[in-house]
Amino acid sequence: VDFTWTERSARTWRPAHLRAAVEGGGRRLSWVPCVRMGGDRWDQEPVEVDPRRFRVRVLDGGVEKRVWEVEGLEAVYAAAQTAADFPGGVSEGARAAVAQWGEGYGWGAEAVTRL
Repeated sequence: VDFTWTERSARTWRPAHLRAAVEGGGRRLSWVPCVRMGGDRWDQEPVEVDPRRFRVRVLDGGVEKRVWEVEGLEAVYAAAQTAADFPGGVSEGARAAVAQWGEGYGWGAEAVTRL
């Protein structure tokens, strides 16, 4: 049997409950990180093994409009940025995607929501 180790078990999980709320012409994005290891403890707080480093991407269909990183559980896509990226208004295909960084693996799977 041939086997290739891809270290997929080291990949960070997709953030949960990604939401985009309209705020002053822009969007406030918020999410909950998923903990890979030690996160299912019932007797104490979950232990986070991955840094709170997230990549936020704004997409229009398959076109990447903007990318930035944050170290918290929310990001603001300001009205000025929105207007620059979508001069005719936010399209139906506009999406925000958030992925968490994992040491030794890189960016994990993205959570995606409509803008």
